Amino acid sequence: MKKKVFVIFLLIFSIFNLHGAESQKDVYTLVKEDISYFKEILENGYVFYDELYKANPVKFNEKDILKKYKKLEKKLKKNTPEVNFVNGINQDALLSPLWYYLQDLKPNDGHLCIKTNSETWHLSNNIICFSSEYFFQKEKDNFILIESPDKLLTGKKFTDDISNLKKVIKNNQEMYMFAPCSFDYRQNSASLSLDDKNYTIPVEMMNSSVEDNTFIKLTETSDSLYFKIKDFSIVSETSKEKEFLAALDKIPQKMNNKKYIILDLRSNLGGYIFYAKELTAAIYGKREIEAERELIRSFFKLAEAGDIELKSYITARGLYDAAMNSDQSQGIIKMNKKKLEEQKKSYPKYFDGFLTQIPEKMPSDYQNTISEKIIILVDYYTLSSAEECIGYFYFLDENNITLIGLNTGGTMVGGQIIEYELPNSKLKIKLASISQAKTPLLNYIPAWKGENYGFYPDYWCDDKNIVSTVVALTEDKELEKVIVK
Repeated sequence: MKKKVFVIFLLIFSIFNLHGAESQKDVYTLVKEDISYFKEILENGYVFYDELYKANPVKFNEKDILKKYKKLEKKLKKNTPEVNFVNGINQDALLSPLWYYLQDLKPNDGHLCIKTNSETWHLSNNIICFSSEYFFQKEKDNFILIESPDKLLTGKKFTDDISNLKKVIKNNQEMYMFAPCSFDYRQNSASLSLDDKNYTIPVEMMNSSVEDNTFIKLTETSDSLYFKIKDFSIVSETSKEKEFLAALDKIPQKMNNKKYIILDLRSNLGGYIFYAKELTAAIYGKREIEAERELIRSFFKLAEAGDIELKSYITARGLYDAAMNSDQSQGIIKMNKKKLEEQKKSYPKYFDGFLTQIPEKMPSDYQNTISEKIIILVDYYTLSSAEECIGYFYFLDENNITLIGLNTGGTMVGGQIIEYELPNSKLKIKLASISQAKTPLLNYIPAWKGENYGFYPDYWCDDKNIVSTVVALTEDKELEKVIVK
């Protein structure tokens, strides 16, 4: 009897073990499917892939990725948030080998990232600035220390890289602060060279935190028009679009008799470039008359000349899914569906835009100026189409633009960003389908310092003193109650 019971127990145990093995095998099958799909979207949906692979021919080994996943799955199991397990797949364990493969390709792309259910992992970070209490005055070609915690250093000459000196307004005076930039967020000290002698001094990360989440704020003072736009992620034919376009309609009239236009793009993460263009046109009075609209459309095309678009079934499907998932208008959904159907009949993958003529410089015919001085507020979280908007202003009226704040995020090399989702693990990957690397926007504006560096402001300040800086430059004290803090 005992022997019979033991045999039954072994049989049940074996069935459970077999079921567990089959279940585990099914999970690995799902992981393999996701790895294969990742390879497909990377090769057919990322505009920079071919160029990166040519420079760094790192083969995508699906078996090796799966092997690394299995190893990490056991190692990370206890430390992975519960929310990051999807269909039995550990998102963190799968993200890691995919992320490291992308890193081996050496992309320089601020948009490129992979998202789990709890975190976003970027392949590159934007550079950030660190403030100090050391201030200099420019005397001919030299910078002399005029204010610091150590009075004995006063009068010494700065003898290092002058890019570490940032123009600021302090006590209503223009001076230069020692403010080095770095990709290391953890920095708390820096080396300052005075009269060829190095001093280690404390530094603090300059940061910006705009707490007001109002979508649009359009306010006047006696001398200034203040316009804050939270983002350009606007869905057509929605109340948000109506609010935006209605605000633009008011701008020309409200600009009358103003000395300054304060355009607040802090924490504007970008969105659809169409709305950035509409804002630019509104401020320069190019929206009301069709002939003027045509003229500025030609200007936008010129500023973007040389962009290259990757067209494939993968990108067409991604754009169609994005339109569906964001509840876009039926017109836009139909347009993307038509492109998807056309792509099925076309080449599986090709690049469009190689033959576009790139101007050596922006022709003066397109340059415009207005009597109002334009001040644009920016920070690390001014990204993508918000940065392109700044580029348009520079080309239209370079000598009339003043940037105040922190350097922008530096995410312009890639355009038309499509988010793909791996079907089983639900990891999300953002890939650019347009390259703007050769456009005038990225090559003809001195204030643009490059991808991950962004636009450098004329006057540097963070959330502690941005209002006082604007007020000092405009002499408009009413702005103290207007500018979002």
